[in-house]
Amino acid sequence: MDSKELQYLSESRVYNGLVSQFEEKYNKICEPPVWIKDAESPFKWFTTLPHIRRVHWDVPGKLKDYRNQGPDYGFEKYCLLLALVFEECLNALEISEDEDSSTNDESEPNESEPDDGEYSDPEKLYAKCKEALDEMAGRKGDVMYERIGPALEHVIQATRAHMLFYRGDLVTSKEIATDIQPVREMSPQVLAGIEGIKTKFLMTVYSSKAITIILGVSQKAMELDPDFANWKYLTGKLLRRERKENCTDITEEELHYFEEAVKLERNPKYLVFYAQACQEMANFLTVQKDEDTEQIENLLRKAVDLYRECWSLKNDSAAISRRVGNGMMKMRTDIGDLALAKEALLKAIELSPCPITYHSLGKFYYIHEKDDEKALEYYDKTSPRFGLGETIRLKMIQDPNYDPYDLVQKLKTEASPTKAKRDNVLVDLAWYYLFYKRDLDNAADYIWTILSREQNTYRLENFWSYVFCINNKEQKFNLVKILVNELLIRLQNSEPFSQEERDRKDYFEHLLEKIFEKQPELRGMVPNPRLMQSIQKDVENYFKYLRMKRYGFSTAGSNGRRLGWRNNDRVQTEEPASHSGGGTRGGASWRGGSSRMRSNMYSTVTDYNNRGRHRSYERGNVQGRGRSGENYGEERTRAERQYNYNNNSRYDVTITDWRKEPRN
Repeated sequence: MDSKELQYLSESRVYNGLVSQFEEKYNKICEPPVWIKDAESPFKWFTTLPHIRRVHWDVPGKLKDYRNQGPDYGFEKYCLLLALVFEECLNALEISEDEDSSTNDESEPNESEPDDGEYSDPEKLYAKCKEALDEMAGRKGDVMYERIGPALEHVIQATRAHMLFYRGDLVTSKEIATDIQPVREMSPQVLAGIEGIKTKFLMTVYSSKAITIILGVSQKAMELDPDFANWKYLTGKLLRRERKENCTDITEEELHYFEEAVKLERNPKYLVFYAQACQEMANFLTVQKDEDTEQIENLLRKAVDLYRECWSLKNDSAAISRRVGNGMMKMRTDIGDLALAKEALLKAIELSPCPITYHSLGKFYYIHEKDDEKALEYYDKTSPRFGLGETIRLKMIQDPNYDPYDLVQKLKTEASPTKAKRDNVLVDLAWYYLFYKRDLDNAADYIWTILSREQNTYRLENFWSYVFCINNKEQKFNLVKILVNELLIRLQNSEPFSQEERDRKDYFEHLLEKIFEKQPELRGMVPNPRLMQSIQKDVENYFKYLRMKRYGFSTAGSNGRRLGWRNNDRVQTEEPASHSGGGTRGGASWRGGSSRMRSNMYSTVTDYNNRGRHRSYERGNVQGRGRSGENYGEERTRAERQYNYNNNSRYDVTITDWRKEPRN
């Protein structure tokens, strides 16, 4: 388990521990009376949901951008501050309660939180939340306050009552709570407001595991007030978030809610999300066998019109500018507007530099302006989470000898916080160690980590990779079968002499047995010693195609310059990794006999055992062997290999030592 995942689990444990402390103290004071039970606030809502997470972001920047996103920015600001009030009350509890507990020992400082206390003190945050409500009340024509003002007042007062209640100030808490308008006396519109505030709060604080429950809350808000655009917009966003987290396709239901929201109000936020939904639905229909070409065209043209309308209404929001730019950049060139895409992305950078926007600009320069250097410049400015994969892909296409070892090490520690996306990174790492490093140990660990959980295994069995240029249409490999194949061959060819070698053999046998328990259909599988050579050929051909497509030519000798998958009994040693194109690849060098021959870009090395059959190897990685020299006696003749193969004692291949990961 990598450090990022450990940190993620640690934060979850700490935060869930705080919730348990809060519940214990809440119930310890006294049995909550009716006057506090009926007060609707985050301190009541949190108890119904599992898996709480802390709010992490640049709060001042977020609040500043809300002002530019539409007429409901006051509501967004109010709900964000409400969530922070709740969270910082738990932080205060962490300091005052049980300071020597193990949960406090596990906690780590959050670098993204401000240090001046402006957004970490519960009292200051409550004052800001109350100020946001007063601003909404004093702003003429505020659509949210006019619709749900009593609900906003109820929640802010109930929050104050709960804050005082759990501190033990029951008298003041009761005074505030008794002045709150009872829920039973509210109109359907105001009750819908309570459910809407609850929906937005839960969306802010809780993770994807709670989406099903939050959807129930938003549905209730729509039932109570079916003609209010914001509740439909929030429901559409929830469905979108659920789809993104679970990597599923867009649904008609999501599209419908955004469409209904736009019909009721031409809010720039609603417009841009509806445009994205239309575009994604068109993309989904495009890959279906029975796609309706006319429907796809209509959806794409509608999306373009919505992006343009949104841009004309509100182009001073970084978030909206980024979404418009991204949408136009991904649009078909015969329908979209690349000039608007570039203008919007540059505007977003000007308003608020953001890793996501830098990443999008990098893709724009790479895809549409064919400017590799500019693309790498923007990828470097983004966070590793967004830019590493793009950088690895671009450099591997540029240089067939490039080894992204250093970037892969960063990729390990910068995995995405969502489980599905973290698992995608683990699959990519498994491929890197299996294919490029010939490192069964690391590859097996990554594959088993995902396989053992029995979640997100689809990509293991239908592997493709954008980062490592594995074509998702033609080159889907089953990494589990490949691993089993290589483990079986390794075990058939192993001759353990040392204790370490015997331990490794025992580990591989144990791992195979665990895999067979998960996938019994693989038991009895006959390994194919030529499988990896075949895969290598497919991968190299696709790289050749990508270079031809991008640069108009294929790097000379690109297929021939990589090492053959297995090379007879050559011994591998570690040296410092070199990423300059020449020299050793990935820290590996090959120790050969006295007769040496280095290939250049256009030459090949003749493998003696193939008797005239030529193989191409990477320049600088291979040292040829002559007939004379100390290594000659170690090689088996073709006849010997054929004899062993026919007698089933050894497959028709001699396994080399796998490339080891350089030890830093």
